[in-house]
Amino acid sequence: MEEIGISIASKIVEEPVALIGRQLSYIIYYDSNIESLRDVLKNLDDKKNDVQRSVDAAKKNGATIKDQVQSWLEDVSKIFHEAEELQTKLNMQRRCPSLKSRYSLSRKAKKIVKCALDLKLDEGLSNNVANPVPLQQLGSIISSEGFKGFESRKAVLNDVLSALRNEKTRIIGICGMGGVGKTTMVREIIKRLEGTNQLFDNVVMATVSATVNIKTIQTEIAESLGMKFVEETESIRAQRLHERIKKSKRILIILDDVWSELKFEAIGIPFGIGPNYTNQVHEGCKILLTSRNEEVCKTMGCKDDIFRVQALNKEEAWELFKATVGESLDNNTPHLLHVAKLIADECKGLPIAIITIGKTLVSIDKNEWDTIRDQLKNSLPKIIPGMEHSVYSCIKLSYDKLDSDEVKSCFLLCCLFPEDYDVPIEYIVRYGMGRAIFQNVNTVENARKRVHFFVGQLKRRFLLLDSNKEECIKMHDIVRDVAISIASKDPHRFMVRSFDAEGGGGGWSGVQKATNQEHCSAISLIDVNLDEDITDVLECPKLELLQLKNSSSSKYSNHFKRLKELKVLAFLGMDMSSYLASKRSLPLEEPKYLHTLCLEDCKLGDIFHVIGGLENLEILSVARSQIDKLPREIGLLHRLRMLDTTDCKGLEEIPHGVLSNLKRLEELYMAESFLNWGPTIGSKDETSMASLDEVTSLSVHLKVLAINIPDGQMLQNGFLLKNHHIRFHVSINARRKRSQENWTMELYDRMPRYLFENSLMLYGDVTEYMEIGPVRYLLKQSEDLSLHNTCNLKYVIEELDDQGGFQHLQVLSICYDNDIEYLMNGTDWTHRHQPAFPILKSATFSSVDKLKVVCHGKLPDKYSFMNLRSIKIGDCHELKYVFSLSIAQNLVQLQSLSVDYCLKVEEIISKDRMEDDNASHIITLPALTVLKIRNSRKLLGFYTGNQRDSTYEVIKPNDESVNASYLDKMKESRNDQQHDQVVGPSSKSKVAQVGASCTALFPSNCISWLTNLEELVLEYLNDEPVANALFDLEGHVSAFSQFQTLVARLTVEHLWKNVQLGFQGFQNLRYLETGFCGNLKYLCPYEIYRLLVNLQEVHIYACVNMETIVLATASTEDNIHEEGKEIGGRGTMTLFPKLLNSFYLSRLPRLERFCPYAYSFAWPSSTRTMEVSRCHKLKTLGFAPLSKKLPVVAENLSDDHVRGREESGSASSSTGSGCSPLVCFQSRPSTRNFTQILPHLVNREVTPTNLQTSSASNNLEDLSVDGCDLLEVIFLVQETPSTQAFDKLRELKLENLRMLSHIWEKGLQVSSGFGNLRLLQVWRCHKLRYLFAPHIAKLLTCMETIDVDNCSAMEKIVGEAGGGESIKDELTFPHVNSIQLLDLPELESFCSEAYTLKLPALEKVKVYECPKLKVFAPESLYVKADDMRL
Repeated sequence: MEEIGISIASKIVEEPVALIGRQLSYIIYYDSNIESLRDVLKNLDDKKNDVQRSVDAAKKNGATIKDQVQSWLEDVSKIFHEAEELQTKLNMQRRCPSLKSRYSLSRKAKKIVKCALDLKLDEGLSNNVANPVPLQQLGSIISSEGFKGFESRKAVLNDVLSALRNEKTRIIGICGMGGVGKTTMVREIIKRLEGTNQLFDNVVMATVSATVNIKTIQTEIAESLGMKFVEETESIRAQRLHERIKKSKRILIILDDVWSELKFEAIGIPFGIGPNYTNQVHEGCKILLTSRNEEVCKTMGCKDDIFRVQALNKEEAWELFKATVGESLDNNTPHLLHVAKLIADECKGLPIAIITIGKTLVSIDKNEWDTIRDQLKNSLPKIIPGMEHSVYSCIKLSYDKLDSDEVKSCFLLCCLFPEDYDVPIEYIVRYGMGRAIFQNVNTVENARKRVHFFVGQLKRRFLLLDSNKEECIKMHDIVRDVAISIASKDPHRFMVRSFDAEGGGGGWSGVQKATNQEHCSAISLIDVNLDEDITDVLECPKLELLQLKNSSSSKYSNHFKRLKELKVLAFLGMDMSSYLASKRSLPLEEPKYLHTLCLEDCKLGDIFHVIGGLENLEILSVARSQIDKLPREIGLLHRLRMLDTTDCKGLEEIPHGVLSNLKRLEELYMAESFLNWGPTIGSKDETSMASLDEVTSLSVHLKVLAINIPDGQMLQNGFLLKNHHIRFHVSINARRKRSQENWTMELYDRMPRYLFENSLMLYGDVTEYMEIGPVRYLLKQSEDLSLHNTCNLKYVIEELDDQGGFQHLQVLSICYDNDIEYLMNGTDWTHRHQPAFPILKSATFSSVDKLKVVCHGKLPDKYSFMNLRSIKIGDCHELKYVFSLSIAQNLVQLQSLSVDYCLKVEEIISKDRMEDDNASHIITLPALTVLKIRNSRKLLGFYTGNQRDSTYEVIKPNDESVNASYLDKMKESRNDQQHDQVVGPSSKSKVAQVGASCTALFPSNCISWLTNLEELVLEYLNDEPVANALFDLEGHVSAFSQFQTLVARLTVEHLWKNVQLGFQGFQNLRYLETGFCGNLKYLCPYEIYRLLVNLQEVHIYACVNMETIVLATASTEDNIHEEGKEIGGRGTMTLFPKLLNSFYLSRLPRLERFCPYAYSFAWPSSTRTMEVSRCHKLKTLGFAPLSKKLPVVAENLSDDHVRGREESGSASSSTGSGCSPLVCFQSRPSTRNFTQILPHLVNREVTPTNLQTSSASNNLEDLSVDGCDLLEVIFLVQETPSTQAFDKLRELKLENLRMLSHIWEKGLQVSSGFGNLRLLQVWRCHKLRYLFAPHIAKLLTCMETIDVDNCSAMEKIVGEAGGGESIKDELTFPHVNSIQLLDLPELESFCSEAYTLKLPALEKVKVYECPKLKVFAPESLYVKADDMRL
């Protein structure tokens, strides 16, 4: 019994001891339990990922997952869910540690470990989750090699991905010229979509090509889906494929290289548009097309989702060229680098050309690069290996697929002009008419319409490009080369030669030998001196077109012989005066065949002997030429259809009878030309001038007329346009001031418009000619009306077209008028029973001194102004407001509104005294995208009616001055709320800033009017603040979703006020600029900051009271902390997210930080340019302080690093606050492993974050910091195995940094990064003792220029090595070519004597005012400098 008792007693003792020991072990082995959990979860996660990939692949092929596998995955998910809850508690325990929490967490960790180890999956199931064997993903078997993350590509890529995420989008098109990179982009899209199985279950791709083969397309799609066809007929294949695709819940079908419309039903794609396809539509099926023809995409159903891939810009092209050429590009050879840049420029951003030529350069001797350059410059690059097959054939295929010979001929005519030239479309019309390339065209007008149609077609097929000049087009240089190549062969036989030596080109001596002149049909010689460059006579019996541009010769007929069939002759920009003075004829053997003669932008003199014999001439143009007389011989050109003397300001004589003899004339252009019209009555003799009755006689068959009439009284005797279908441009009372201006060749670039609508320009006293019938007729028919320097006109519509109301007018321009007060009187218009200006699209008012408002009084009519799209008002100093509410109700089409220098304007839209108080509730401006208001010093707001009526006394629109009491009340209201806005309401509030009284330029009641506003520019509006905010968002949960550009230079305290929590808007803002906002203390509240996800460029300057960029009110602090908890502590801002390219801060003397206290941030990796200037209180460029007791540390720095800085005492501050003014742009991820227990999960959801083009490395290229007095260090970079810090930084400029002691933090250890830095400029940094340490110097392999000026403490350029670090005794700067050291009183040497300094590329050294400098460098310096100045 005793033994039993002892045994029982021992067990009683042992069990509690064991129990206590087990419980204590949870605390003792806390770290090991957490570590074990991490290891187990890592292994389990790897296993789960392997199984999940097999499951995903099986599902995509329609297979059924085995139940055991599905159950195992569900159990694994439960374990990870428990682990996530545990990690959340671990993060909380870190902030408030206790033994109880350590015990609980350790026990839970051990329990999860046991469950995870017990969870096993049979190896057979792991390798065989379903049958059949899953197919390989498309993204893993294609290559997107060649895709670079250029900005031009990132934008298109992100737009396409965004469209794919849009549930409403069914079909998307990617368009661009051949070789621009459409297929490469599609392959990159597939790569991005790989693994994002929440978006598409299947992504398949088929190449269509120019020759469509339905069976091939079907096979490519089927194989991607794991299908095999046995049937041979297309219809049965289509049926089976249709059924298979419908089994995929979400599928993306990519059809690459589509040339013509495809019938989806013929392929078997269940996709259709319209009621006829109801049974065939598969809502989960999306189509992505690539094509060179935008029309094809539109025909196949793409509407707004067509994305254009353009050529690379110059910088991107150079980067691609360098990447292709690689090491073959030797930066040490300036000539070779220069030639390489010229070659890259000749490719004009076309990727296929850059890559093809780049690969060729790699394979040839560098001495041959000049030859490649010359061939490209002279448009003869076919001899370059690969160009014919890869580049020319690609573009020629687009040409071959054009619809007709006519459009092909128009395309080839465009290559007659120089590279990168703005080709006037009118030349294509005139050359085409001369060569008779248009079929079934009876008039020049019809030919012009057809050419413009062809041009639109060629632009949509990316064979032509838009020009910045009106009615011009451009041709990509590579496309031009292909066009020249095509045109040089049969049946065309063109010869195009440029003799411009710029850029390495040169004269082409013996040019006649470069082609078979016997068969040549067109020759274009540009910048040629015929006497020097053409050594022999050109005999071209088949020549139909000869163009000489900017060329010269003493005797043209000596160089061209046997021109028997010449139809078009064009001399452009040439001095022919001496040649014509000798009465020589044009080089024509058979003048009767000539149809088009263009002598434009030339010095001509008398041309009477040139005209003789041209009996079949149809088009004669001397536009913009120096000519004083039209010879009588022109009257003998009985077949002439067009005469153009536009802008011939020296034309003084047109003999009577010349014009009236042109019985077939269709188009007469005399704008800015002849003014000396003779009288229409009385006797005529040989000295009489042409009269207006001659023009009247032509009007029977005339189609187009452009003419100046110097005096309206000339029309008294009857100027009648007998053909009511004439397009006219008539200027009346314009008396041009004569001056002997020097004639220049630049006039050629002022090609006038030839597509004008009926246009009338009136000058002077309107009462003089308003009773003249022809003037009234022209007014009624005008579509474009200009009133310049008019007087005696008060109400425009009532006095000019009282009964008509300008029913045809589309464009109205009024400039320099001293009498006009209103465009119309709305009250008096009601009895007309028809709208006024019903189709007016554009209105411009400039220097209309007495203009008070556009429309006076209430306008009940709903159709007046309903088509107005653009209005510009400038220098109208009596204007009080632009529109009344009744007019604003009609502006549903208004797209652009600009008001500038209207010093008395108070509102843009105002409530007239006669209008309903509730009229503002029905206002909407759905089409308004651009709003610009500048230099309007009295502006109270966009619309202040409701504010004024409800709070203040009414200010009448026609008051002469602003009501003083009203302004006082607004200022009082603003001051009352100023404190509340900064401090914020109670943290328990559901709304941020709501309820605060606000006077805003855009008050709450008009925010909803501007639903689609994209650009807002507000500059220099108020001398004194009359509004305390720009936007009052009270009561709005969303607004301004399309907003892209904001420029604000005005006096307000807040840009955004009364922002509700959860507000959505401004997410598309890309450009933000604010300056001279003296009362602005912060840029934006936190609620707005979080929405600016697409911001690309920020400029902030001259805001003297700005203290921070982002402000968090008390009501939002809880939200910030909650967001911080989600990431394990403080929230981390990326300022600004994702897309920010440029950031500029200047003259912000009170700016201390970028974001709220207790909140850290990092710069986005996309930032390329950063300039910070004269921000004297700014302590850090990287992050804001956590508290006043701790050093400034970024969220992603380790705790060990923090402790290290605290212990070393380096957390100093110039202000004594304990806030270390460190700067961190890029640092390593968090190393707090005791809380990071979960493995990094791959985000498989399709979100903007993981689909945006981004890079882990920093893209900063230019950094400039000036006048930031508290900065001590620029770079604090912590290294990881993959760190390449600032590997794209090219220029670093530091100026006037009084406290800067180190550019790179002392003791910083990095082994890579900064490898692209070219320029280091340091001026007036008086605490800096050296630029960089030796181990940093080794990274600067591309450094070219070192410039140090006025740094009073500078002792060495390269400092001493740190304690104990191993440094080689050699320092090499392989590319430094310039060193400038100025005014450095303490400088002793460039580097320590311990190093051998090598500067093999050094060309220039300048040393000045460095009294302690005994030797520039150690005796072992290896340098070869061409220019050394000491």
